[in-house]
Amino acid sequence: GGGGGGGEDDHQYAGNQGSAAVARLAIEQSFDIIVAALRARQRELLEELAAQERTKVADLQEQLEDLAGVFSVLYGLVANGEHLQRLAKDHQRLFVASFADLAHRIETESRITACLETVHSERFELSLSPEAEELLDAARTIGEVGVVPAVEQAPVSMFQRVFRVSHGVVRAKCKRVRTIPLKMNRPAFIAFLGSDQMAVSSYTAKEVVLFRPDGTLLRRVGALSYPMGMYYDERAAELLVVLHGGSEVRVLDSEGRRTRSMPVANGRHITPNTTGNYLVSTSGHLVHEVGTAGVLRSFSVTPPGSTGSHSACQMAISSRTGLLYVADYSGGCVSVFDANFTFQRSITSPHLKGNVSGLVLDDTDRMFVGTSAGVHMFSPEGVWERQLTTRAGTNEGQSCVGLPASLALHKNELYVCDCVNNQVYVFA
Repeated sequence: GGGGGGGEDDHQYAGNQGSAAVARLAIEQSFDIIVAALRARQRELLEELAAQERTKVADLQEQLEDLAGVFSVLYGLVANGEHLQRLAKDHQRLFVASFADLAHRIETESRITACLETVHSERFELSLSPEAEELLDAARTIGEVGVVPAVEQAPVSMFQRVFRVSHGVVRAKCKRVRTIPLKMNRPAFIAFLGSDQMAVSSYTAKEVVLFRPDGTLLRRVGALSYPMGMYYDERAAELLVVLHGGSEVRVLDSEGRRTRSMPVANGRHITPNTTGNYLVSTSGHLVHEVGTAGVLRSFSVTPPGSTGSHSACQMAISSRTGLLYVADYSGGCVSVFDANFTFQRSITSPHLKGNVSGLVLDDTDRMFVGTSAGVHMFSPEGVWERQLTTRAGTNEGQSCVGLPASLALHKNELYVCDCVNNQVYVFA
Protein backbone atom coordinates (compact mmCIF):
# COMPACT_ATOMS: atom_id res chain seq x y z
CA GLY A 1 0.00 0.00 0.00
CA GLY A 2 2.87 2.40 0.86
CA GLY A 3 4.60 1.60 -2.42
CA GLY A 4 1.41 2.33 -4.34
CA GLY A 5 1.12 5.76 -2.70
CA GLY A 6 4.68 6.60 -3.74
CA GLY A 7 3.85 5.76 -7.34
CA GLU A 8 0.98 8.25 -7.35
CA ASP A 9 3.27 10.96 -6.05
CA ASP A 10 5.75 10.29 -8.81
CA HIS A 11 2.98 10.46 -11.38
CA GLN A 12 1.75 13.82 -10.04
CA TYR A 13 5.28 15.24 -10.08
CA ALA A 14 5.78 14.21 -13.70
CA GLY A 15 2.46 15.83 -14.57
CA ASN A 16 3.50 19.11 -12.97
CA GLN A 17 6.75 19.13 -14.91
CA GLY A 18 4.87 18.56 -18.15
CA SER A 19 2.56 21.52 -17.44
CA ALA A 20 5.54 23.76 -16.74
CA ALA A 21 7.15 22.73 -20.02
CA VAL A 22 3.93 23.55 -21.92
CA ALA A 23 3.74 26.93 -20.19
CA ARG A 24 7.36 27.75 -21.08
CA LEU A 25 6.68 26.75 -24.69
CA ALA A 26 3.62 28.99 -24.82
CA ILE A 27 5.57 31.94 -23.40
CA GLU A 28 8.42 31.44 -25.86
CA GLN A 29 5.98 31.24 -28.77
CA SER A 30 4.19 34.40 -27.58
CA PHE A 31 7.51 36.25 -27.29
CA ASP A 32 8.50 35.11 -30.78
CA ILE A 33 5.18 36.43 -32.13
CA ILE A 34 5.68 39.81 -30.43
CA VAL A 35 9.28 40.08 -31.66
CA ALA A 36 8.23 39.16 -35.19
CA ALA A 37 5.46 41.80 -35.12
CA LEU A 38 7.82 44.50 -33.83
CA ARG A 39 10.45 43.56 -36.40
CA ALA A 40 7.86 43.71 -39.20
CA ARG A 41 6.74 47.16 -38.01
CA GLN A 42 10.30 48.47 -37.92
CA ARG A 43 10.92 47.09 -41.39
CA GLU A 44 7.74 48.79 -42.67
CA LEU A 45 8.80 52.16 -41.21
CA LEU A 46 12.28 51.99 -42.67
CA GLU A 47 11.01 50.83 -46.06
CA GLU A 48 8.61 53.79 -46.13
CA LEU A 49 11.47 56.15 -45.31
CA ALA A 50 13.63 54.55 -47.99
CA ALA A 51 10.86 54.98 -50.58
CA GLN A 52 10.45 58.65 -49.61
CA GLU A 53 14.17 59.29 -49.92
CA ARG A 54 14.34 57.57 -53.33
CA THR A 55 11.52 59.85 -54.51
CA LYS A 56 13.34 62.94 -53.24
CA VAL A 57 16.57 61.85 -54.92
CA ALA A 58 14.71 61.42 -58.22
CA ASP A 59 13.16 64.90 -57.84
CA LEU A 60 16.56 66.44 -57.15
CA GLN A 61 18.12 64.68 -60.11
CA GLU A 62 15.39 66.07 -62.36
CA GLN A 63 15.89 69.56 -60.93
CA LEU A 64 19.63 69.24 -61.39
CA GLU A 65 19.20 68.30 -65.05
CA ASP A 66 16.91 71.31 -65.61
CA LEU A 67 19.34 73.67 -63.88
CA ALA A 68 22.30 72.26 -65.79
CA GLY A 69 20.51 72.98 -69.08
CA VAL A 70 19.64 76.54 -68.05
CA PHE A 71 23.13 77.11 -66.71
CA SER A 72 24.80 76.05 -69.97
CA VAL A 73 22.46 78.20 -72.08
CA LEU A 74 22.97 81.30 -69.91
CA TYR A 75 26.75 81.05 -70.04
CA GLY A 76 26.49 80.81 -73.79
CA LEU A 77 24.71 84.17 -73.74
CA VAL A 78 27.00 85.98 -71.30
CA ALA A 79 28.21 88.32 -74.03
CA ASN A 80 24.71 89.82 -74.29
CA GLY A 81 25.14 91.98 -71.19
CA GLU A 82 25.54 92.37 -67.46
CA HIS A 83 21.96 91.25 -66.76
CA LEU A 84 22.58 87.83 -68.27
CA GLN A 85 25.86 87.56 -66.40
CA ARG A 86 24.11 88.13 -63.07
CA LEU A 87 21.43 85.64 -64.06
CA ALA A 88 24.05 83.06 -65.00
CA LYS A 89 25.80 83.46 -61.64
CA ASP A 90 22.51 82.99 -59.78
CA HIS A 91 21.91 79.77 -61.68
CA GLN A 92 25.46 78.66 -61.02
CA ARG A 93 24.96 79.04 -57.26
CA LEU A 94 21.64 77.22 -57.46
CA PHE A 95 23.25 74.48 -59.58
CA VAL A 96 26.08 73.95 -57.05
CA ALA A 97 23.67 74.01 -54.10
CA SER A 98 21.34 71.49 -55.76
CA PHE A 99 24.27 69.22 -56.56
CA ALA A 100 25.38 69.30 -52.92
CA ASP A 101 21.86 68.57 -51.74
CA LEU A 102 21.57 65.68 -54.20
CA ALA A 103 24.77 64.16 -52.81
CA HIS A 104 23.38 64.51 -49.28
CA ARG A 105 20.15 62.76 -50.24
CA ILE A 106 21.99 59.90 -51.93
CA GLU A 107 24.04 59.43 -48.76
CA THR A 108 20.85 59.46 -46.66
CA GLU A 109 19.24 56.83 -48.90
CA SER A 110 22.34 54.64 -48.47
CA ARG A 111 22.06 54.94 -44.69
CA ILE A 112 18.41 53.87 -44.76
CA THR A 113 19.28 50.92 -46.98
CA ALA A 114 21.96 49.88 -44.48
CA CYS A 115 19.42 50.06 -41.66
CA LEU A 116 17.04 47.85 -43.67
CA GLU A 117 19.77 45.28 -44.24
CA THR A 118 20.47 45.24 -40.48
CA VAL A 119 16.79 44.63 -39.71
CA HIS A 120 16.63 41.76 -42.20
CA SER A 121 19.81 40.02 -41.02
CA GLU A 122 20.41 40.77 -37.33
CA ARG A 123 18.65 40.34 -34.00
CA PHE A 124 15.68 42.64 -33.44
CA GLU A 125 16.09 45.61 -31.08
CA LEU A 126 13.18 47.49 -29.51
CA SER A 127 14.72 50.94 -30.20
CA LEU A 128 15.57 52.40 -33.59
CA SER A 129 19.16 53.28 -34.37
CA PRO A 130 20.24 56.95 -33.96
CA GLU A 131 20.39 57.27 -37.77
CA ALA A 132 16.79 56.08 -38.14
CA GLU A 133 15.62 58.39 -35.33
CA GLU A 134 17.31 61.32 -37.09
CA LEU A 135 15.54 60.47 -40.34
CA LEU A 136 12.19 60.18 -38.56
CA ASP A 137 12.70 63.63 -36.99
CA ALA A 138 13.53 65.07 -40.42
CA ALA A 139 10.42 63.47 -41.91
CA ARG A 140 8.20 65.03 -39.24
CA THR A 141 9.36 68.54 -40.23
CA ILE A 142 8.56 68.19 -43.93
CA GLY A 143 6.06 70.82 -45.04
CA GLU A 144 6.52 73.16 -42.08
CA VAL A 145 6.86 76.85 -42.98
CA GLY A 146 9.98 78.65 -41.85
CA VAL A 147 13.02 80.64 -42.91
CA VAL A 148 16.31 78.91 -43.65
CA PRO A 149 19.65 80.47 -44.73
CA ALA A 150 20.06 81.94 -48.18
CA VAL A 151 21.29 79.85 -51.10
CA GLU A 152 24.90 80.89 -50.62
CA GLN A 153 24.93 79.33 -47.11
CA ALA A 154 22.69 76.27 -47.44
CA PRO A 155 21.52 73.77 -50.06
CA VAL A 156 18.19 74.43 -51.75
CA SER A 157 16.21 71.22 -51.26
CA MET A 158 13.27 69.99 -53.29
CA PHE A 159 12.71 67.67 -50.30
CA GLN A 160 11.91 70.73 -48.17
CA ARG A 161 10.13 72.52 -51.08
CA VAL A 162 11.99 75.79 -50.69
CA PHE A 163 12.39 78.79 -52.94
CA ARG A 164 14.63 81.84 -52.80
CA VAL A 165 13.35 85.37 -52.27
CA SER A 166 15.12 88.63 -51.52
CA HIS A 167 15.22 88.08 -47.72
CA GLY A 168 16.34 84.44 -47.77
CA VAL A 169 15.03 81.03 -48.68
CA VAL A 170 11.50 80.21 -47.52
CA ARG A 171 9.70 76.87 -47.45
CA ALA A 172 6.72 77.46 -49.74
CA LYS A 173 3.10 76.47 -49.63
CA CYS A 174 0.11 77.67 -51.63
CA LYS A 175 -3.17 76.67 -50.06
CA ARG A 176 -6.64 77.85 -50.97
CA VAL A 177 -7.92 79.58 -47.86
CA ARG A 178 -11.39 80.50 -49.06
CA THR A 179 -13.74 80.89 -52.00
CA ILE A 180 -15.69 84.11 -52.50
CA PRO A 181 -19.24 82.89 -51.74
CA LEU A 182 -20.80 84.57 -54.74
CA LYS A 183 -21.67 82.79 -57.96
CA MET A 184 -20.68 84.61 -61.15
CA ASN A 185 -20.89 83.88 -64.84
CA ARG A 186 -17.34 83.63 -66.23
CA PRO A 187 -15.48 86.03 -63.91
CA ALA A 188 -12.73 87.80 -65.85
CA PHE A 189 -10.86 90.44 -63.80
CA ILE A 190 -10.74 91.85 -60.26
CA ALA A 191 -10.35 95.41 -58.97
CA PHE A 192 -10.09 96.46 -55.32
CA LEU A 193 -12.00 99.59 -54.31
CA GLY A 194 -10.13 100.60 -51.20
CA SER A 195 -9.71 98.10 -48.37
CA ASP A 196 -13.28 96.87 -47.93
CA GLN A 197 -14.76 96.54 -51.43
CA MET A 198 -13.90 94.65 -54.58
CA ALA A 199 -15.32 94.35 -58.07
CA VAL A 200 -15.34 91.40 -60.48
CA SER A 201 -16.22 91.71 -64.14
CA SER A 202 -18.66 88.95 -65.11
CA TYR A 203 -17.96 88.54 -68.83
CA THR A 204 -20.90 86.41 -70.00
CA ALA A 205 -23.43 88.04 -67.64
CA LYS A 206 -22.36 91.44 -69.02
CA GLU A 207 -22.12 93.02 -65.59
CA VAL A 208 -19.71 94.13 -62.88
CA VAL A 209 -20.39 92.70 -59.42
CA LEU A 210 -19.39 94.80 -56.41
CA PHE A 211 -19.13 93.11 -53.01
CA ARG A 212 -17.15 92.91 -49.81
CA PRO A 213 -14.30 90.39 -49.45
CA ASP A 214 -16.52 88.18 -47.29
CA GLY A 215 -18.95 87.84 -50.22
CA THR A 216 -21.58 90.36 -49.09
CA LEU A 217 -23.18 91.67 -52.30
CA LEU A 218 -23.24 95.46 -52.65
CA ARG A 219 -24.58 95.99 -56.16
CA ARG A 220 -24.55 94.73 -59.72
CA VAL A 221 -23.86 97.12 -62.58
CA GLY A 222 -25.39 95.62 -65.72
CA ALA A 223 -25.87 96.39 -69.40
CA LEU A 224 -22.12 96.28 -70.02
CA SER A 225 -20.94 94.77 -73.30
CA TYR A 226 -18.63 91.93 -72.25
CA PRO A 227 -16.66 93.65 -69.45
CA MET A 228 -13.06 92.55 -68.87
CA GLY A 229 -10.17 94.46 -67.27
CA MET A 230 -10.79 97.11 -64.59
CA TYR A 231 -8.85 99.79 -62.73
CA TYR A 232 -10.02 101.78 -59.71
CA ASP A 233 -8.82 105.40 -59.59
CA GLU A 234 -8.84 106.06 -55.84
CA ARG A 235 -8.28 109.81 -56.14
CA ALA A 236 -11.27 110.32 -58.44
CA ALA A 237 -13.31 107.47 -56.90
CA GLU A 238 -13.95 106.13 -60.41
CA LEU A 239 -13.92 102.59 -61.78
CA LEU A 240 -12.60 102.19 -65.33
CA VAL A 241 -14.01 99.11 -67.11
CA VAL A 242 -12.78 97.73 -70.44
CA LEU A 243 -15.81 96.72 -72.55
CA HIS A 244 -14.50 94.12 -74.97
CA GLY A 245 -17.72 94.10 -76.98
CA GLY A 246 -18.39 97.84 -76.75
CA SER A 247 -15.01 99.02 -78.07
CA GLU A 248 -14.59 101.45 -75.20
CA VAL A 249 -13.25 101.99 -71.72
CA ARG A 250 -16.22 103.11 -69.66
CA VAL A 251 -15.75 105.23 -66.54
CA LEU A 252 -18.23 104.62 -63.69
CA ASP A 253 -18.77 106.75 -60.58
CA SER A 254 -19.23 105.37 -57.06
CA GLU A 255 -22.90 104.63 -57.79
CA GLY A 256 -22.12 102.71 -60.99
CA ARG A 257 -23.27 105.51 -63.30
CA ARG A 258 -21.41 106.24 -66.53
CA THR A 259 -19.51 109.54 -66.46
CA ARG A 260 -17.52 109.27 -69.69
CA SER A 261 -15.81 106.78 -72.00
CA MET A 262 -12.60 106.40 -74.03
CA PRO A 263 -12.82 104.64 -77.42
CA VAL A 264 -10.58 101.57 -77.84
CA ALA A 265 -11.40 98.41 -79.81
CA ASN A 266 -11.08 94.78 -78.61
CA GLY A 267 -9.70 95.75 -75.21
CA ARG A 268 -8.78 93.17 -72.57
CA HIS A 269 -6.93 94.66 -69.60
CA ILE A 270 -6.20 98.18 -68.36
CA THR A 271 -3.49 99.59 -66.10
CA PRO A 272 -2.24 103.17 -65.51
CA ASN A 273 1.19 104.10 -66.79
CA THR A 274 3.70 106.61 -65.46
CA THR A 275 2.52 109.47 -67.72
CA GLY A 276 -1.00 109.75 -66.31
CA ASN A 277 -2.59 107.87 -69.19
CA TYR A 278 -3.64 104.22 -69.39
CA LEU A 279 -2.38 101.13 -71.16
CA VAL A 280 -5.00 98.83 -72.69
CA SER A 281 -4.11 95.39 -74.03
CA THR A 282 -6.11 93.99 -76.92
CA SER A 283 -7.08 90.56 -78.20
CA GLY A 284 -4.59 91.15 -81.02
CA HIS A 285 -0.87 91.76 -80.66
CA LEU A 286 -1.19 95.47 -79.78
CA VAL A 287 -1.12 97.44 -76.56
CA HIS A 288 -2.55 100.97 -76.74
CA GLU A 289 -1.68 104.02 -74.69
CA VAL A 290 -5.06 105.64 -74.11
CA GLY A 291 -6.03 109.14 -73.02
CA THR A 292 -9.38 110.86 -72.63
CA ALA A 293 -9.62 111.31 -76.41
CA GLY A 294 -8.81 107.70 -77.20
CA VAL A 295 -5.71 105.91 -78.48
CA LEU A 296 -2.55 108.04 -78.39
CA ARG A 297 -0.03 105.46 -79.62
CA SER A 298 0.36 101.70 -79.90
CA PHE A 299 3.07 99.04 -79.83
CA SER A 300 3.23 95.33 -80.58
CA VAL A 301 4.00 92.61 -78.03
CA THR A 302 5.54 90.44 -80.77
CA PRO A 303 9.24 89.90 -79.94
CA PRO A 304 11.69 91.04 -82.63
CA GLY A 305 12.19 88.33 -85.25
CA SER A 306 9.26 86.22 -84.08
CA THR A 307 6.88 84.86 -86.73
CA GLY A 308 4.50 83.09 -84.33
CA SER A 309 1.14 84.18 -82.98
CA HIS A 310 1.09 86.73 -80.14
CA SER A 311 -1.67 88.52 -78.24
CA ALA A 312 -1.58 90.74 -75.15
CA CYS A 313 -3.56 90.00 -72.00
CA GLN A 314 -3.00 91.04 -68.36
CA MET A 315 -0.25 93.60 -67.68
CA ALA A 316 1.76 94.81 -64.69
CA ILE A 317 4.23 97.65 -64.17
CA SER A 318 7.11 97.18 -61.73
CA SER A 319 7.06 99.68 -58.87
CA ARG A 320 10.83 99.22 -58.56
CA THR A 321 12.05 99.51 -62.16
CA GLY A 322 9.12 100.96 -64.13
CA LEU A 323 9.33 98.07 -66.61
CA LEU A 324 6.11 96.86 -68.21
CA TYR A 325 5.32 93.11 -68.07
CA VAL A 326 2.75 91.77 -70.55
CA ALA A 327 1.21 88.28 -70.50
CA ASP A 328 1.42 87.00 -74.07
CA TYR A 329 -1.70 84.83 -74.32
CA SER A 330 -0.84 83.13 -77.62
CA GLY A 331 2.94 83.31 -77.35
CA GLY A 332 3.07 81.36 -74.09
CA CYS A 333 5.43 83.81 -72.39
CA VAL A 334 5.72 87.16 -70.58
CA SER A 335 7.24 90.03 -72.58
CA VAL A 336 9.05 92.91 -70.87
CA PHE A 337 9.20 96.50 -72.19
CA ASP A 338 10.79 99.73 -70.95
CA ALA A 339 8.99 103.03 -70.39
CA ASN A 340 9.30 103.84 -74.10
CA PHE A 341 7.69 100.47 -74.99
CA THR A 342 10.96 99.12 -76.35
CA PHE A 343 11.16 95.33 -76.13
CA GLN A 344 13.66 94.12 -73.51
CA ARG A 345 13.24 90.34 -73.18
CA SER A 346 10.83 87.42 -72.98
CA ILE A 347 10.35 85.35 -69.82
CA THR A 348 9.36 81.76 -70.42
CA SER A 349 9.85 78.27 -69.08
CA PRO A 350 9.09 74.69 -70.18
CA HIS A 351 6.74 74.65 -67.18
CA LEU A 352 4.51 77.30 -68.79
CA LYS A 353 2.08 75.09 -70.69
CA GLY A 354 -0.95 76.45 -72.51
CA ASN A 355 -2.11 80.03 -72.95
CA VAL A 356 -0.69 82.71 -70.65
CA SER A 357 -3.49 84.95 -69.40
CA GLY A 358 -2.92 86.13 -65.82
CA LEU A 359 -0.01 88.20 -64.52
CA VAL A 360 0.70 90.09 -61.32
CA LEU A 361 3.87 91.36 -59.56
CA ASP A 362 4.46 91.76 -55.84
CA ASP A 363 6.46 94.65 -54.38
CA THR A 364 9.74 92.71 -54.84
CA ASP A 365 8.98 91.99 -58.54
CA ARG A 366 8.32 88.35 -57.84
CA MET A 367 5.98 87.34 -60.65
CA PHE A 368 2.85 85.18 -60.58
CA VAL A 369 1.69 83.88 -63.97
CA GLY A 370 -1.63 82.19 -64.72
CA THR A 371 -1.87 79.71 -67.58
CA SER A 372 -4.45 77.21 -68.77
CA ALA A 373 -2.47 74.57 -66.82
CA GLY A 374 -2.17 76.43 -63.49
CA VAL A 375 -0.51 79.34 -61.67
CA HIS A 376 3.30 79.59 -61.59
CA MET A 377 5.74 81.70 -59.59
CA PHE A 378 8.92 83.32 -60.96
CA SER A 379 11.77 85.03 -59.11
CA PRO A 380 12.43 88.78 -59.62
CA GLU A 381 15.15 87.71 -62.09
CA GLY A 382 12.57 85.88 -64.20
CA VAL A 383 13.57 82.35 -63.14
CA TRP A 384 10.78 79.79 -62.75
CA GLU A 385 10.53 78.62 -59.14
CA ARG A 386 7.45 76.47 -58.74
CA GLN A 387 3.86 75.75 -59.75
CA LEU A 388 1.37 77.00 -57.17
CA THR A 389 -1.89 75.53 -58.47
CA THR A 390 -2.90 72.71 -60.79
CA ARG A 391 -5.64 72.30 -63.38
CA ALA A 392 -8.91 70.71 -62.23
CA GLY A 393 -8.86 66.99 -62.97
CA THR A 394 -5.06 66.65 -62.83
CA ASN A 395 -4.52 66.87 -59.07
CA GLU A 396 -7.77 67.51 -57.24
CA GLY A 397 -7.39 69.37 -53.98
CA GLN A 398 -6.99 72.72 -52.29
CA SER A 399 -4.47 73.92 -54.90
CA CYS A 400 -6.75 73.10 -57.83
CA VAL A 401 -8.11 75.74 -60.25
CA GLY A 402 -10.23 75.17 -63.34
CA LEU A 403 -8.93 77.92 -65.65
CA PRO A 404 -7.31 81.12 -64.25
CA ALA A 405 -8.48 84.07 -66.36
CA SER A 406 -6.61 86.69 -64.31
CA LEU A 407 -4.74 87.20 -61.04
CA ALA A 408 -4.66 89.88 -58.34
CA LEU A 409 -2.67 90.46 -55.15
CA HIS A 410 -4.28 92.14 -52.14
CA LYS A 411 -3.14 92.17 -48.51
CA ASN A 412 -0.66 89.35 -49.05
CA GLU A 413 -3.25 87.08 -50.66
CA LEU A 414 -3.48 85.84 -54.25
CA TYR A 415 -6.90 86.10 -55.93
CA VAL A 416 -7.63 83.89 -58.95
CA CYS A 417 -10.60 84.34 -61.28
CA ASP A 418 -11.62 80.83 -62.37
CA CYS A 419 -13.68 81.26 -65.53
CA VAL A 420 -14.48 77.51 -65.76
CA ASN A 421 -15.84 76.94 -62.24
CA ASN A 422 -17.22 80.52 -62.16
CA GLN A 423 -15.56 81.26 -58.83
CA VAL A 424 -12.99 83.60 -57.31
CA TYR A 425 -10.48 81.65 -55.19
CA VAL A 426 -8.19 83.17 -52.58
CA PHE A 427 -4.78 81.61 -51.86
CA ALA A 428 -2.30 82.27 -49.06
